[in-house]
Amino acid sequence: MPKIADYTTKEDLRTLRKNLGRDIGLLKDELKDNQTRATLLQEAKMQKNSISYRDDVLTKFDAVMKELETMREASNVYPNYRFEQNKGYGTKKHRDALKIYGISKYHRISFLD
Repeated sequence: MPKIADYTTKEDLRTLRKNLGRDIGLLKDELKDNQTRATLLQEAKMQKNSISYRDDVLTKFDAVMKELETMREASNVYPNYRFEQNKGYGTKKHRDALKIYGISKYHRISFLD
């Protein structure tokens, strides 16, 4: 690799300047490429996290909808318990119905203790 002292004429200095400019341009392009790669990697990570979060939310939503459907079904099969009104926590009327009618297949035994 030539040293700066090796460039003695104006033409040599022009060549040096031209080469430096090209090298700087290449470095800038490489830097932009690295920044672009880093940005894309960060966006991919965020998207992956977003997809994971969305999947978790949808899973919880599905569970809630299934529970709601179960409560509707229970309310139709056992209207005396008023499942549609207690939202999973026994109201006074619901607890009174438990005393009168006992437990159904929809009741959580662990909750009754």
